[in-house]
Amino acid sequence: MPVGKCDLIGNPYEDSTTGQQRQSLAFANLVAGVRQRSAGTISVAIENVGGSRPASPYPQRTEALTAGDWNRAAATNNRVEFVAEPNSP
Repeated sequence: MPVGKCDLIGNPYEDSTTGQQRQSLAFANLVAGVRQRSAGTISVAIENVGGSRPASPYPQRTEALTAGDWNRAAATNNRVEFVAEPNSP
């Protein structure tokens, strides 16, 4: 479908739900398990960067742009990144 015919562009749940509401039960259990198994020595910080740091750029809006083009970029950008950082002294 051409993007120009779409009723909505974006994620309607982005602003209306909290970070916890957007997490799957499996992900929440993973985070809790890391804290529990490490006896608190490993902490998990969750940061929602929205569209500020996309892994794949979103296409420019043109007459030829389709919802599928946009969704392919969105699928690439829907990701979880793990970064290890030492505790501050």
